Amino acid sequence: MDPDALAALVRELADRRAIEDGVICYAHALDSRDYARLRECIAPDARVHYGRSGWLDGVDAAAQYCARALDPLDRSQHRVGTVDVKLDGDRAASTAYVCAEHVRDGRRFTVGGRYLDRWARTPAGWRIVQRELVVDWTDGDPEALRPPRA
Repeated sequence: MDPDALAALVRELADRRAIEDGVICYAHALDSRDYARLRECIAPDARVHYGRSGWLDGVDAAAQYCARALDPLDRSQHRVGTVDVKLDGDRAASTAYVCAEHVRDGRRFTVGGRYLDRWARTPAGWRIVQRELVVDWTDGDPEALRPPRA
């Protein structure tokens, strides 16, 4: 393999890995309730859609929405995988499967779906510029996601 082709291959592999790492970073940020860490994977001006949320503008709005949804829970676990990445220069698209467990007061609600992401290469690295959660199925007690009544 000539040096230019090798360099292009290495860059492609590094880009794919960076995007996969971003998908994983997002899940860890949610489950550790470290919402500031979302800045490591979501662009400041990103658009995010979590189903019923409507479109949220900016990483801060996404973090606030996630905090309202997840902080009342005892635990959550967002398992992501089967990440399909399509690179296009300094832009990319990815689809990742997600199975998210939500537990509160012995109740469990599971969401299975896909994250449809658009990415941009920034000076800080690859960041999500648009994320849409597509819910494919749910199981369990949706009351687990409802905040306790006062």
